[in-house]
Amino acid sequence: MPTIQDHDVVQTDTAVTVLEDGTGEERTFVIEEVPADGPRYQDELAPDASLARELVGKHSGDAVVLAPGSLASRTGKMPGRNI
Repeated sequence: MPTIQDHDVVQTDTAVTVLEDGTGEERTFVIEEVPADGPRYQDELAPDASLARELVGKHSGDAVVLAPGSLASRTGKMPGRNI
């Protein structure tokens, strides 16, 4: 398993915390490559997953779309330095 490093911007091999708008729920996601036959854990995202693509390139304080919706999207913000 690769080492998770501290970054100024979200990229592969990054752990990032997102605070969901409206609920205040805090979630931490890890974006990393995992072998096809390896285990994948909850909140672990492959770099090509849609949420990982939304997060990559973001900075602390940026708003993100957690799940697009036809009526309303689930959104959140990356509070403080958490990348």
